[in-house]
Amino acid sequence: MRVMCIKAILDVTTFLAWSSYPYQDEMRVMGIKAILVLTLCFGFASYSKRLRWAPLKSQRIVLDVVN
Repeated sequence: MRVMCIKAILDVTTFLAWSSYPYQDEMRVMGIKAILVLTLCFGFASYSKRLRWAPLKSQRIVLDVVN
C-alpha cells in the first residue's frame, strides 16, 4: 500500500512538472540539434582554415642580404 502511494505521488509530481512546461522535450531535442550543427560548422571552418593557410605557414622566409 505504501509503495502504491509513493508511486502515485511521483506520478502527480511528474505530471505537474510536465504541465508547467509541456514544450521542454521539444526544446531539448532542438537544443541538441543546434549544438550538433554548430559543432559541424566549427569543424568545417577550422578544417578549411587549415587548408587555406597551410601553404603560407610552411614557407620559409629567406632574406638576401647584399654586402
